[in-house]
Amino acid sequence: MTNFTLNNQKIALSLNEQYPLIDVLRNHCSIDSPKWGCGLEQCGACHVLIDGKSKPTCQSPLASVERQSIQTLESASLDDSKHLTHQKQLRALQQAFLIEQAAQCGYCTSGMLMTSAELLFKNKTPTEEQIKIALDGHLCRCGAQQRIVRAVMLAAHNLSKEQA
Repeated sequence: MTNFTLNNQKIALSLNEQYPLIDVLRNHCSIDSPKWGCGLEQCGACHVLIDGKSKPTCQSPLASVERQSIQTLESASLDDSKHLTHQKQLRALQQAFLIEQAAQCGYCTSGMLMTSAELLFKNKTPTEEQIKIALDGHLCRCGAQQRIVRAVMLAAHNLSKEQA
């Protein structure tokens, strides 16, 4: 039995503990946002927040999240900001991605949003270079990287305006 928290809900699953986390999330928890990309932890499409850190799920076994907290893009729509630490960042990022038209095909978007949310949680005013470094492990085949960087900068700006 593996126990973890998913988007602020306690989960207990009796599955093979070596089962890839992405398959557990998609096939057993009805979470669609992390995408199967390369399967080698190199493209970023499968990233989620695990205890507040953006991590790939394609190679991570279910056992690796025992007693940990997982937050996915689906959490942005939940009305539970008191318990979901990166929810404010995710909402601001989603809005900025729409404004900047940063999601072309959308396959990489969830992973980009998760890593960007971690960045904005740690650094309220990242530079363009810091954003590029944070997103370096994410691939966007559509060539929307500049739009994505602009979207993260816009989200940071909007979040700082909210707090002022």
